[in-house]
Amino acid sequence: MAEHKVIEKADSEEEKKKRKLLIIKIIPVAVLAFILIAVSLAWFTIDKALDLDSFGMKSVDSPFELKTVGSANVLKAEILDSNDYSKVSDGSNITSDENNKIYWLLDEESGMTKGINPGSHGKLTFYVVPNQSGEMEIQFKLSITGYAENKNEDAVSYEKITEEEVTRFMNGHIMFFEKYDENNHTYSDFLHDETFTRTLKDCKVGVPQEVNVYWVWPNTLGQILMKSTDENLAEKNVLFDDDSEERLNFAEYIKGNLSLFLSGDADKEQNKTVIEKILNGDKYSTAQLSSLSSMYNDADEKIGTKVQYILVELNV
Repeated sequence: MAEHKVIEKADSEEEKKKRKLLIIKIIPVAVLAFILIAVSLAWFTIDKALDLDSFGMKSVDSPFELKTVGSANVLKAEILDSNDYSKVSDGSNITSDENNKIYWLLDEESGMTKGINPGSHGKLTFYVVPNQSGEMEIQFKLSITGYAENKNEDAVSYEKITEEEVTRFMNGHIMFFEKYDENNHTYSDFLHDETFTRTLKDCKVGVPQEVNVYWVWPNTLGQILMKSTDENLAEKNVLFDDDSEERLNFAEYIKGNLSLFLSGDADKEQNKTVIEKILNGDKYSTAQLSSLSSMYNDADEKIGTKVQYILVELNV
């Protein structure tokens, strides 16, 4: 058992070393704030390019704006400009009637200013700036899109990644959570569909309300599946507390979505069986664990080979 652990760890480090050379640059994350139309108690999002009068509705003042704070030094304007994003200023961007799509400025805590790779993580921060007082309940949705850089002599173009497999792996391996325990370095409240709702109480006009989202790209499959006490764990920083409800919930999620995490024939019953054993802390085949780890690493490499930039967006 111990000997196999050493072999597995060596294989993992060799593959990870190769993949860490494939650092993906983040297109500084963009915030989307669409025009809000109020009808009864419902909110609808609608692109500002549409003719509002054709819907027989009148635009009302947005109950809030969205604000980002950080640096514009790492912006990839070629992609952002082509998606109609409006850069407001270097140190602080805020949505408005004129700028309903703004660059999401990043700070060092984002973990994204120098690009990302397997093993990296960070915190994304933005602010809700109320235009009215009281309580607000707002639903947010994150999305990520990969881009490839194409060079043709002196010309450079950026194309959206449309390959379904690569997009699937990217959305599986880069995970978002609402909470992060800085003491135990564990996560909770996984955003399995990248959607979350925040209730902001006692809002005051013009006083920003901070919202944080935590992201991680696990370096190994073991960090996702194993308990911290598992003797075959190559890296001791697991994603979830060993006996947490979050770990059990994620176990069900990963068993039903293996194709997001593993390359090849991910949905084979033997894969599901060994994963269930690992998650339950039962005895399992280390040879099968090694096979699953290679499938996870292969998926990472496909991301790094195909994707040079990732656009992260927040849709309200």
